[in-house]
Amino acid sequence: MPDILGTDDPKSVAFGFLSVFRTASLISSSRLTNIIMDISTQPEVFKKLLYEQREIVLKYGSNLSLSAIDNMHYLDAVILESLRLSNPAGL
Repeated sequence: MPDILGTDDPKSVAFGFLSVFRTASLISSSRLTNIIMDISTQPEVFKKLLYEQREIVLKYGSNLSLSAIDNMHYLDAVILESLRLSNPAGL
């Protein structure tokens, strides 16, 4: 199995996250940018996401599947919190 997440390089990890986010067509580019900025400015969040993604790859392999996505609980929480904080209505 290739060592997909065997790096702490933020650019490599951001590219991986962007690949997943890009498929979410309902999220505007500005909100996607906010999600990436939120992750990149919080080192502890970044580390937890990196750990979760490494565990997903170990469990499910390098091919993305619905089962793997369903188990990305922390990534889901980070995305939802970022979307909540960047609410376009300004609530």
